[in-house]
Amino acid sequence: VSGRSDRSQRREQQNFLVLFSGHQGSSSILDGVSRWPGVLVPGFEPLESRSLSADMKLKYMEAAFDLPRDADAFPVWRSDMQRCGVRQHDWLYATFEEIESKDIVGFKMRPYVRNNTSPRETVRWSADAYDWTEEQRAGGHSDMAPGMVGLDPLTVRNLLHRHNVTLVVVTRGNSVKEALSWYRAREIGLSQWSPENRVLGTSGTGLLTGEDGVGRVAAPQGEHRHQSIEVDLDEFWDWLLMVESANRALEEAPAFFHRPVKHILYEDYAKDNTAALRPLARLFGLAAQPVFTSFRKATAGQELPDLVSNFGALCRRLHGTRFFHHLGVTRCPPSPAPV
Repeated sequence: VSGRSDRSQRREQQNFLVLFSGHQGSSSILDGVSRWPGVLVPGFEPLESRSLSADMKLKYMEAAFDLPRDADAFPVWRSDMQRCGVRQHDWLYATFEEIESKDIVGFKMRPYVRNNTSPRETVRWSADAYDWTEEQRAGGHSDMAPGMVGLDPLTVRNLLHRHNVTLVVVTRGNSVKEALSWYRAREIGLSQWSPENRVLGTSGTGLLTGEDGVGRVAAPQGEHRHQSIEVDLDEFWDWLLMVESANRALEEAPAFFHRPVKHILYEDYAKDNTAALRPLARLFGLAAQPVFTSFRKATAGQELPDLVSNFGALCRRLHGTRFFHHLGVTRCPPSPAPV
């Protein structure tokens, strides 16, 4: 018995690639989407590692975007996925039967590179005349490992076209809040991975079940508000520049890849996650889906003055810059009258 499955009754496989930078809600979004019927998210940022060669990354993408058609092909496919990616969700595809019903596949990747021998703001996207090999050598001690490192943009573009991949671009409107999330995580060590920020629920799901049997996002135990931190204004400025350049790359890379794009804005997702992801559900041929996720925003319900103890100094530093309006001008202390 070959274990052959009749795929004629299944829809044509749909593929998507989430392009992100970080601290924009992409982990929560992808965690929620992975629970939808027919969707397979094979790993958490599976290409974001400098341990992977360009050939391995391309092999992973080829395998992910072309699910095995029968049980005979499954072992080789699974081996390629495990060998060529990191942070795999092994339990999602332990047997062919577990992926047999899947026809929507996607994961997330940072579509740019960084020159880690230069200041933090040098996030760059360049489709021409770029020394990717030198970039890979320079980044051995990086605090980020963008999946694009080592990859040739034109090769990636051809792969995305061949597998009819839709790009899902996740961005955040408020660059100051985005930079603060980076600062808290990288400079202070406070992020969604901190124990107090993990949502508690049924083991392995992050969900609770209501009295009517309907799943809901588990609430944290008790009210927890983060203590405000004092930011180093020079360091914070560097993070602002990094966020700005990363967001620029999130515009330039999709334009180069020239694929259909769905945009998700962090602020829309935070306000109403089901409504924000409805276009994605529609793309997949699904009715509007509830969004259950084990991630929650680390600073939910708090505004910048609550989070930054030297908020007044931050206002003064950013006054007159392109970032000032993100502070919420009415929240900044009035500037002293000129003498």
